[in-house]
Amino acid sequence: MEEELINFIISAPGRIVLSGEDTAVYGKHLVVAALDIRTKLEFRELSEAEGKIIKIDFNRVALQKDIFLEDVERYFFQTNLSEIYTNPIRFLRYVTYFITTHGLWSTHEQKFSLQMFFYLFYSMTYDLERKPFYVHVSTKLPPGSGLGSSTSFAVCLAACFLHWRCLQGGHHISFNNEELMTIKRYSESCKDVMQEDVFPWVDAEICIHGKIRSHQHTHYKSLLTSIINLQKVIKILIVPTTKEQSKKIRADKMAHMKVCNSEFDSIINLFDEIAKSIYDRLDNINNNSNANIFPSRDYYDLQKDIARNQQLLNKYRLSPPAFNVVGNIAKIFGYGAKQTSFGGKFAYIVLQPDITDATIDCIKQVYQDARIMTRVATIDCEGVKIDNS
Repeated sequence: MEEELINFIISAPGRIVLSGEDTAVYGKHLVVAALDIRTKLEFRELSEAEGKIIKIDFNRVALQKDIFLEDVERYFFQTNLSEIYTNPIRFLRYVTYFITTHGLWSTHEQKFSLQMFFYLFYSMTYDLERKPFYVHVSTKLPPGSGLGSSTSFAVCLAACFLHWRCLQGGHHISFNNEELMTIKRYSESCKDVMQEDVFPWVDAEICIHGKIRSHQHTHYKSLLTSIINLQKVIKILIVPTTKEQSKKIRADKMAHMKVCNSEFDSIINLFDEIAKSIYDRLDNINNNSNANIFPSRDYYDLQKDIARNQQLLNKYRLSPPAFNVVGNIAKIFGYGAKQTSFGGKFAYIVLQPDITDATIDCIKQVYQDARIMTRVATIDCEGVKIDNS
C-alpha cells in the first residue's frame, strides 16, 4: 500500500506598530497589533514520479526554483556542521554560499527569503526524515514595508517544519503552548541574525499569538507584556506614504537627541504617555459593549492620541514632511493618522466602530484622488495556525 503523502496549510498574520517604535529601546512602551493580512504557506510531500527535489515557490519575491534534495543533503546534512551552526553569523554565511553557488537568487529579496528558508530548514529538520516536498508561500504584505512581512514569513516556515515533524510522529492538528514557544525561539533567532531588528522577539510574538500587545523593554530580552483579547472588530485603514525613511536615520536622530537635548527624558516620557493611552483607549473600546453601535468617548480620545503622537513625530523630525498629505486628509473626516514602524512607509487610521462601507469608500476615494491607494484591514486576534479545512 502506497504511503500517504503529508500536505497542509499554515498561515500567520502581519504586524503593525501602533505607537512607541522610537522610544521602546529607552525602556518605554511599544504597542503592536496583528493584522488580518496573512501570509499563507502550502506544503506537500512529493511523489516519486515528481522527482527527488525541493520545489520552492515564493510568490512574494517572484522566486520559483527546483533544488535537488541530494545537493541539499550533501551540503547541509552529510557534513558535520556543529561548530559552524553554533556561530549564527558563520552559519548564515554557509547558507549564503550554498544559495549563491547554486544560482538560486537574483534579487536581494530572493536572497533574503532563501537565507531564511535554509536557516530554518536545517535548524528544525536536522534529525528529521527529510523527503522531497513542495512549499508555496504567498502574501499580500509588501516586502520591506514595516507591516511584519519578513516575520510572518519566518513564523510560517518555522511552524511548517515543526508541524511536518509532528505529523511524521503521528496525529497533529494544532500547536500547543510548548510548540508555539519553539516556533517563537527559531523564528526570533532567524530574524535576530538576519536583520538589524531591535526587538525581533516582539515581532515573533505578535505573529505567533495575534491580538494587541503592549511591551515594555526593561533590559536586554526582558519584557513586560499586556494583552488585549479582542472581542470587537477593530478596522484599520492602511495608507502608504510617499517617502520611506531609513530606520537607521530614525535611530540616529533619537540617539543624537539623547546626547544633545537636555529635555530628552521629558520628551520620551511624553511619547510613552501617549503610547500607554492609545493602548488603554483600545482596551476600553474593546470592553465597551456598545462600541459597535455608537463611538465611545474613548474612541474620540483615541483619535486625539494618535494625532498627538504624529504631531510629536513631526516636531522632532522623525516623520518625513510628505506625510502631511496623509494626515490632512484624515483630519477632514475627523481621524488622526500616524506613520507606523521605523521606515514610515505606511500610516494607519483606526476606523470608527460603526463605520459603513459607503463611508469607507468615500475616504478611500479622497485618498485615491490624491494618488494614494489605501486598503482596509482588521486587527487579527489569531496568530499562527494550521488550516485544517
